[in-house]
Formats: sequence, C-alpha cells, structure tokens
Amino acid sequence: MKRISHIGFTITMLGMLAVGLVAFSVLGFFVDRDITQLSVATPQVTVPQQGGRVAGVSVEPIGQASVIIDDKSGAEPLQVDFPVTPGMTVYDIMQRVTQAFDLNYEVAQGPLGYLTKTIGSATNGTNDSYWQYAINDRTPVEPINTRVIHPGDVIRFTFVQQKGQ
Repeated sequence: MKRISHIGFTITMLGMLAVGLVAFSVLGFFVDRDITQLSVATPQVTVPQQGGRVAGVSVEPIGQASVIIDDKSGAEPLQVDFPVTPGMTVYDIMQRVTQAFDLNYEVAQGPLGYLTKTIGSATNGTNDSYWQYAINDRTPVEPINTRVIHPGDVIRFTFVQQKGQ
C-alpha cells in the first residue's frame, strides 16, 4: 500500500484550492449591471407552504428558510420566507424564489459545482463586484447546488465588491 507524505498531501490540497479559487475569480465577471429590478414594494413576503411530488413520491415541506437578496444598491433588500423540502439545496430555493418574483437568475458551472452569476440585473464582474452567499451568517465552501438547506436557515445573497478594489 502506497503512503502519501503529509507534505505531498498538503501541496496537492493547496494546489486544488488554488485552481478552484482562480476558476471562481474568472467566471462570469464580464457583463454590465443594472440593479433596478431587485427593488420590491413589500420587502417581507411569506410564501404559503406547498407540497409537491418527486418521482411519484409526495414531498411535503418540513419547515421554512429565509432568503435575503441584497444588491447593495441602496434599495431595501428582498426578504422572503420559503418552504423547505427534504434535500433542498441553495440552488433549488433560489430558483423558486427568483421565479416567484420574476427575477433573472443565472448560474455558472464551476469546477466543483454551480456559482451564482446573476440575480435580477446585477451580474458578476460589474464594478468589480460579485454575488456571495452565506447561510446563518457563515460563508459555506460548497457550491450552491450541493449545499443542502434546513428549516430555520437564513440564506443571504449579497453583491459585494471584490477585496483590494
């Protein structure tokens, strides 16, 4: 059985992390920004819980999570409570929220999964800014299509300026 040295393993992991960070930095930073679509008259909205069917099996909501979208335009952030079903990811809930509010929503395929590219009319790369998400005030390392959410989670998308700019 071949053993990998600790130094070799550390170098390999750092290399993989660097490749992922470079790919994240390069993806989707090339479109103009018009953030007027993110303003809503009523910033707090509760969507009624709805069940559904997946592969013929009934899937009932197990609770709600809050989604906050802040484009940093000065307008009140969009805040909505939305039903959570078992196994739902950040990507799943964002598709439903943006569809419910008729907001443009685009993702880019990164080396490990989906990255948010556009919400409303705010697109990565505009004014050296990009979409960042946090769950319960912590920034996850998982891409949005693999990060499972739970009842009570607060998912915040913020359009932030790249550090050093």
